[in-house]
Formats: sequence, structure tokens, C-alpha cells
Amino acid sequence: MNPVKGVILAVGHWFESFWKGISGQLKASAEDFFMAFVKDDLGQLAIDAVEFIADSMPGATDVEKRNAAVAKFIEDAGKAGKDVTTFAVSTLNWFIETALQAVHSGVGR
Repeated sequence: MNPVKGVILAVGHWFESFWKGISGQLKASAEDFFMAFVKDDLGQLAIDAVEFIADSMPGATDVEKRNAAVAKFIEDAGKAGKDVTTFAVSTLNWFIETALQAVHSGVGR
């Protein structure tokens, strides 16, 4: 085998294993993040809101469901003694979108 080709293959294998390692770490980080999210009080309230809206508004559009889930999240958080009314709309949407991903992935359930 040509020595240059051997070096190129070796470098290629190194990059392949390097990227696989990073991907594995990113996957673990995402799983860790979702597990922490579902254990957090606000994360659990967001998940509860997403699940409630999914059950109670089956024919609604995604935007209608998101808006209803945000409203439910704000209401439930207030009842739990957590004031999220000062959160930006983007932050509230982030909680709901993250909860939706957690529900879809089955993390923590």
C-alpha cells in the first residue's frame, strides 16, 4: 500500500472516531438535559401543560396548541407559587417546545 494512502486512511479513521465521540457526548448531553428538565418543577409543569392540551384540543393547529399550552403553563405555575408572568414570550415558548420534545422522546416518563 502507498504510504501516503495509509496516512490519509489513518487520519480519516481518526476523524471518524473523533466525530463519533463528539456525537456520543452530544447525545449524552441532550439526554442529561432532558432528564434534568423533567425533574425541574417548571419543566414538569410545562410537560403537564403540553400533555393536557394535547388531550383536550386534538383538532387544534400547532400554533393554537402552543398558545394554549403557554397559557396553561402560566396558570399552573402561578398556582404552584412560581411567577412566570415576567418571562419573555420566547422563554415561555422555549419551555413548551422543550416539554413537547421531552414528551415525544418519552424522557422521564
